[in-house]
Amino acid sequence: MSEKSSVYLRCELLLHGTNITNLCLWNTMYYNKITEMEKTKFRQYYDALPPKTEVAPKTAFVRRIAELCMVSEKTVRCWLAGAQKPNALCVSIIAKEIGIPESELFD
Repeated sequence: MSEKSSVYLRCELLLHGTNITNLCLWNTMYYNKITEMEKTKFRQYYDALPPKTEVAPKTAFVRRIAELCMVSEKTVRCWLAGAQKPNALCVSIIAKEIGIPESELFD
């Protein structure tokens, strides 16, 4: 579904009184279904971390990777989202840290 048709659908649903929560739920399910097939091993490792503790494990993971690679947490989140890919040195550092071969991390 294109961004234009998604916006059109939102407008149509709002005009017809559809609950915005239902619309958000539908969008989340739709995009999760698509991206589930496209996730990198790096993202799969992140998704498998436990949901919450005092400092959420996923937040701690992002902070640790950012610290090791000397990049911002935002950069690591971009890697997780697939918007960017790290350089070879960072890939090597991440592979050693989490125990996944470099060749599988971002394929």
